[in-house]
Amino acid sequence: MKSTILVLMIVLFINFGKGQFLPEPHPAIGWNALKNTIKYPENYQRALANGYADVTVQIDSLGRIEDIQVFTNLPLFSESIKSAFRQTKWVPAKQNGKNINSSVNLFIHFLIKNNLDDHVMIIEGAQ
Repeated sequence: MKSTILVLMIVLFINFGKGQFLPEPHPAIGWNALKNTIKYPENYQRALANGYADVTVQIDSLGRIEDIQVFTNLPLFSESIKSAFRQTKWVPAKQNGKNINSSVNLFIHFLIKNNLDDHVMIIEGAQ
């Protein structure tokens, strides 16, 4: 068992060194900073409206956004997300040490906690 784990770790290390893994594209500023740039629409805050969004972002090999698809239960979230994502510099995915076109899928929760100034945004799928 120990030898199997050791062999697996060696294979993973060798492949990682060669760039065989396919890291997903990500915002250069990091996911937490990106989350802070997404605006929670004021009228939704006043209405204490919780929301969600399924987001697919296509990133080219230069880190430019080619397309953003947002499916949400509250329409104003869509524009807020698209605006924040388009204003952010992205790091493209790599394969074999080269930048490649790829996409990232996220699920964003917009949650009002107790009052207008107390809201939370959770991004699932971000690494």
